[in-house]
Amino acid sequence: MKGAREKLRKFWLWKPGKILLAVGCCGLLLLTLIPLFRLTVYAVPYYDDYNFGRFARAAMEQEQSKWAAISGALDCSRTQWYAWQGTYSSI
Repeated sequence: MKGAREKLRKFWLWKPGKILLAVGCCGLLLLTLIPLFRLTVYAVPYYDDYNFGRFARAAMEQEQSKWAAISGALDCSRTQWYAWQGTYSSI
């Protein structure tokens, strides 16, 4: 009986090491990301989504730099802020 109590006590007082905890957390993260990765098949741009890239593309065609693309994206955000009546955060 005493051996069973000791085993039960060891079981309840056991603490994982740092490496085991880190590996377990990474594994849990990968498991929770699986449904999101499966949903990416359906994440394709549609009709109105191409409008948002128009500003960045026009800026890139003029200057050919990443700063031009950022400037175009900011112009799109500024324009949509004043023009759009929907949820702003989805741009």
